[in-house]
Amino acid sequence: MASFIGVVSASTFFLESDNESLIETLYQNLRYDEPEFQRNPYSKWDGSVRMFKKENGTFPSGLLHKVLIECKDFGEQYELDPIIKTFVRDVKHEDIQAWVDKLPLTSGGEKITAYDYQVRGLYLSILHTRYLAKAATSAGKSLLQYLLCRFWRDMYAHEGKILIVVPTLQLTHQLYSDFCDYSSTDPDFDAEALVHVAGDGVSPLSRKRIVICTWQTLVKQSREFFHSFNFLMGDEAHTFSSESLKYIAENCINAYQRIGLTGTIKEDEGHKLRVIQHFGSIQTLITSKELRDRGLATQTKVHILKVEYDSTTKKMFFEDRDYKKEMQYLCEHPWRNKLITNLGFALEGNSLFLFEKVDGHLMLVRDQMIAAGLQPYIIHGDVPSHEREEIKQKIERGENIILLATYGTTSTGISIKKLHNLIFCGPTKSFIRVVQSIGRMLRLHSSKDISNIYDIVDIAKYSGRPNKAMEWAAERIDIYASEQHETKIISLKVPTLT
Repeated sequence: MASFIGVVSASTFFLESDNESLIETLYQNLRYDEPEFQRNPYSKWDGSVRMFKKENGTFPSGLLHKVLIECKDFGEQYELDPIIKTFVRDVKHEDIQAWVDKLPLTSGGEKITAYDYQVRGLYLSILHTRYLAKAATSAGKSLLQYLLCRFWRDMYAHEGKILIVVPTLQLTHQLYSDFCDYSSTDPDFDAEALVHVAGDGVSPLSRKRIVICTWQTLVKQSREFFHSFNFLMGDEAHTFSSESLKYIAENCINAYQRIGLTGTIKEDEGHKLRVIQHFGSIQTLITSKELRDRGLATQTKVHILKVEYDSTTKKMFFEDRDYKKEMQYLCEHPWRNKLITNLGFALEGNSLFLFEKVDGHLMLVRDQMIAAGLQPYIIHGDVPSHEREEIKQKIERGENIILLATYGTTSTGISIKKLHNLIFCGPTKSFIRVVQSIGRMLRLHSSKDISNIYDIVDIAKYSGRPNKAMEWAAERIDIYASEQHETKIISLKVPTLT
């Protein structure tokens, strides 16, 4: 008897099968290791989260393609629920292109044309119903989001609702402003009447057809709140691996139309599974290298500052492998912070200095820069949104401005075109933060032909074993190679402290 793949909801499908080997394979393969897992001697759990449930055959709907692949590999015959058969639509790319061409798209009051990869992003949404769209930072994902809302609002008419989930309050207002900009001459799309912006105390409850809201506000809503949405759009979709965003996605039980948008996704298979379970397979629209080659993004040059420490420091890191102590030592190191301050004097143009820690590093460098005669601006989690916007405008209008900021506040959510230099001040191993931070530098501006990235690599290798910061730096260098950024190595040596 053939297996059957059916629908529980837009979030959950199920498999009925007598093939025990297939069931066991899905159970073993569709899993990931819990990142924060610590073994408990009183528990048998091994830290693996199984996404296919053997007891009832259910699995996240975004993993349908993986279930179908396993069925094919086993030579298993299967029947599909009629609803699933409607997921792949008979639509032609040229018809979607013609529809986009008729839209009166504008930016700053001037007519604009959607790029081919943005049109393809819309086409894939219509063709496949759901997928994860990967497009490099600075590719113009907000226009793709507008095209998606514009199309599906017409298709759903007055029956459908669209939920756009974003990670920060600043992004809610930025996306709404972009929608107003793109539709400024479109008589058939009144952004003010159609779009509701929520978050930070503003309720997401609204009769408007499109709701843009932070996940921090949405996670506080009841499960029933999400049932009215037909379309789920996840901005910065790589963050949907968290439990809070899983709660949102799983409760959108009527949102068969879905799309996740991201510029970065880890190569780690566990992370990929946790994201695609909500949205489906990954489709790359355009890479950073392709953007640069087409002149749609600024060229880049990475300056790797290899800072070698003295033998005493090397031995200290070798004997004590506590990475927190190593990070504290590096962030408080007088010579290292003087190097960062000197970059503030030496670099031409507007510069963004990024830090992991506020009090333990950013504020130390700020004080040192001020004492040396510089006047840096700062952005961290406690700086209000309106102050961040004021700083952004000063950078866009000013010259040789220094901004000290944390990765968390600027790797996403801040769009500053007039940035010429990026300095990674605090050791970091986050693949996503690095790629997104570089993405901020790719935005075109008449004042720059190239964006310079400075990466401080702390070398304290001892007896053949690298220190933790050096290991993290190797991962960042791999990113530069994979993204095909031009690199230059500058070797420096820390003098022995007396």
